[in-house]
Amino acid sequence: MPMTPVEKVTESLWDHVLSVNVKSHFLAAKIAAMVNSEIALCENSLAPSFATGEIPQPLGSRHPLLTPFQIFPTKDGYIVLITVCEDEWHRFYKFASMEDSISDPRFQSHKDRIANYSVFEPLMNEIMKNRTTQESSRALRLTLI
Repeated sequence: MPMTPVEKVTESLWDHVLSVNVKSHFLAAKIAAMVNSEIALCENSLAPSFATGEIPQPLGSRHPLLTPFQIFPTKDGYIVLITVCEDEWHRFYKFASMEDSISDPRFQSHKDRIANYSVFEPLMNEIMKNRTTQESSRALRLTLI
């Protein structure tokens, strides 16, 4: 009689338990990764909250540390405007024809603009509403913003 490999006829209870266990660990790892991603996305509001005990308030579409870094209305829609460095902000003054306001102490840095946001946002909304989304997009690209 020739030798044949051993074959399993039915699934044992152990195989089933092992399979469920592996699947549940895989699912737990996926859930943990998703939770970690959500926490990482919230880090700008979580760190100050843990440090100060203050509960973060809604900011709309803006960034908590950089301004402007949000969605603004245009004549016919919306556009995202982001100035990461102060050089971009100074180029924005040219885009907005605000060269006379370039020395306004309320808007010199991200920190100043955030501190004066109640004045800054309405001003920005009015500036951005003067052009269509396409006109703004083209002009901002030409200004290197």
